[in-house]
Amino acid sequence: MSTLNSVKNIVKNILPYGISHQIIIKNEIKRQLSSIPCSEEPAIFNANGEFLKSIFLRDDQSWYNPYCFVDGQIPAYIHWDRYNYGLKNHVYSHKNILNTIGKPLKKFAFYIESESVVPEDYKIFDLNKDLDKEFELIFTWSEDILNKYSNAVFIPAYGVWYGTKKHGGILNPDQYKYKTKNISIISSAKLKCELHNFRINTAKHFKYIGENSPVDTYGRFDGGEGFEKISDPLEQYRYNIAIENNISPYYFTEKILNCFASFTVPIYIGATKINDFFNPNGIIQVKSIQENVIDKIVSSCDETDYLRRIPALIDNFNKVKEYLCIEDYLYTHYKKHFI
Repeated sequence: MSTLNSVKNIVKNILPYGISHQIIIKNEIKRQLSSIPCSEEPAIFNANGEFLKSIFLRDDQSWYNPYCFVDGQIPAYIHWDRYNYGLKNHVYSHKNILNTIGKPLKKFAFYIESESVVPEDYKIFDLNKDLDKEFELIFTWSEDILNKYSNAVFIPAYGVWYGTKKHGGILNPDQYKYKTKNISIISSAKLKCELHNFRINTAKHFKYIGENSPVDTYGRFDGGEGFEKISDPLEQYRYNIAIENNISPYYFTEKILNCFASFTVPIYIGATKINDFFNPNGIIQVKSIQENVIDKIVSSCDETDYLRRIPALIDNFNKVKEYLCIEDYLYTHYKKHFI
């Protein structure tokens, strides 16, 4: 043993336990990272007996649901492995794009959270010249990134909760026949961006009208009780006031997708190019972020208007099936890029 190593060991032995323990843990992590684990994919199959592609994922956005970015969904083609960085394909989301590991044959970058919530994450490639060239593809909904980088490709910002075991509802092609209520709005108590605030204020506006309110309110926006299933404010309702966290061309999430899955007309503030993906006759787009504008729209929403929109609702119900699960969209559209 060298004199330097002997001195290091003596120092560690006389340090307080907490500091010494941290050094041991740090060294163990370094040791583990110095060797690459198994690159062979395990034999994992979906419910239909089809092989699942195992991909290493480093991500902080879906910690609550480790196997899918969309809460309640189960991917049909991809199995996320958050431990075995020896796998040939790696996906890194948001800040983890700067924290890659191992020696994968292909790396992919992934954006899902709203830019209004994590704006710094969307500057990563701008601030790190040529970093984009390290990745096979950059999965994103951001028009700015899509326009700037040749390897950036579109994926939706989220998928569908409605129709899953966890969130309730059934993907029923006849659901439009069973609408008995008119308008709902859903709002949490989150306050991380401007549209969080507008959504909360809009929900409060309608709740505080009282018994004669034209809109039923759901969620913990005022400190009250939440609701059990996402189907509760959608399944029987003709309309839902759906407000995204971000207004940009391609940012659309479960807030509008759940509406399409449940044959509910969204009174929508969000993706400005949503008409590129869905039938506009099944959407009421709100052009101005003002309560009085929504009030005016709400006053014209009735059963007659809803029935007029049924052909578009059927069209959007069929279209939304492509967006149920982000992983399924990603793999079916970009399968050839994975090894």
